[in-house]
Amino acid sequence: MSVNEIVYQVTPNGITPQTEQHGGTQGEHRAVKLVFNLTDNLSEKLSPFRESGKLVYRFDAYDGEGSLVPGVPKELGADTVPEFYLEQWLTRVGGKIRIYLVITALTDGSTEMELYSFPACLVFNNLPHATLKDDADNFESVSV
Repeated sequence: MSVNEIVYQVTPNGITPQTEQHGGTQGEHRAVKLVFNLTDNLSEKLSPFRESGKLVYRFDAYDGEGSLVPGVPKELGADTVPEFYLEQWLTRVGGKIRIYLVITALTDGSTEMELYSFPACLVFNNLPHATLKDDADNFESVSV
């Protein structure tokens, strides 16, 4: 469950929205869900691969420092709508992130085709750098 949802339309030649979207605030965990709808055109082009083998998808996520975390592949059924939650490991450095939907066609256990979507680009509100203060740092007047 999330508070916000961003819906993308994935085509063979692009993704909408193409512009950077607001992804929330640095450090949030699963507050935003990304939904990737495959257009009819893309689904039709994937259909022969589904008939001759198996389609799987994963998400490759690049955080604000450029670190890549590839996702775990899942089967892409005809009615599957891939979803991706923005977790703390991805939002903790803030800045801008990129998420790629990767669709792989497998035939007899071998990769027949691998398709990377255009990136879903998100930007975060950065938190200020701070140190945690505890009550011991509070000032007590001599007059008390």
